[in-house]
Parts: sequence; structure tokens; C-alpha cells
Amino acid sequence: MGYVLEEGKRGTPMSHFGLIGVRTARMKNTFAGLMAGILIFSIAPTAFSSDFLPPFQETSAYRQYLKRPKTELSKILYLLDRFKDSSVKVVYDGQKYDAKYAAGEATKYIARNYKKKEQAESWIKIHAYRSQPDGDIIYLKYPDGKYRPLRDVLLEELSLLTQK
Repeated sequence: MGYVLEEGKRGTPMSHFGLIGVRTARMKNTFAGLMAGILIFSIAPTAFSSDFLPPFQETSAYRQYLKRPKTELSKILYLLDRFKDSSVKVVYDGQKYDAKYAAGEATKYIARNYKKKEQAESWIKIHAYRSQPDGDIIYLKYPDGKYRPLRDVLLEELSLLTQK
């Protein structure tokens, strides 16, 4: 699900989805600011979060998730916790941010904008795909230099969580 990107190459988005909301600060006010930057294709193998993160059942993020009420919001917060202490970078409008900073900004955005009972999958598809208002795809940059669209990574991790 998604394409691998290589450092230093640029590409163009394959499709355009409508922009949602208005940016009031470069990254600080968007959940989309949670993760990543430039669409690029590669023949290299795809990097998956499982290559850089421990199995989700062994993480403090998962233990915290088990303590929370079983809601869609809890799933989104789990995903933030899952990545915030990782070595991935978030590429947002061409700028790289460490995961801990991005997760903190995303938490603020969620507190202001999440509507009760919104489905985690729908929320991710809307808010974790394109920057606002420029519409650049948001990426995760892995330690090996590969990039993946944030939305794809979060949806994969959400799928693992809900399959358990």
C-alpha cells in the first residue's frame, strides 16, 4: 500500500483530493502535520514500520491503548504513541520533523478538531494525507532514507491493531 521514495528525488502526486480546512500555522495546527513530504517512486523494496518498530503488542503504546476506553479516538491516540518515540521523521511541506514533535502537534490538533465517534480510518484518510492548504502529500522518512505516505503507514498500523 503506497510507494517507496528515495532521498533527493522529487515527484508529483498521482491524484488530487480536496483540501480540508485552512492552515493557521505551518505545522502546529494540523493533525496532517503528524507525518511526511514528496511523492517519489523507486524499485527498492518497500520499507514498513514493522522493519523499524517492535511488534505492537510489546510496546508501551499498546499497553496504554489497552487501558483506554475502546473508542475510535483511542485508536488514533495509540497511533501517535506508537510512532512518537521512533526514529522516523515526518516530512510536511518539505520540512522534516522528529516524530515526538509531530505527535505533540497532532495531539493538539486532535483535541481541537476531533468530533466524537468519528471513525479512525476515515479520520486518517482525511487528516493524515495532505498538508493544509498546499495539498502536499505527507510522508514518513525511515532511518534507511526511504519515504512512505503517512496515511498508508497509519492505515496499515490501524489494521494490525484491529485484527489482533
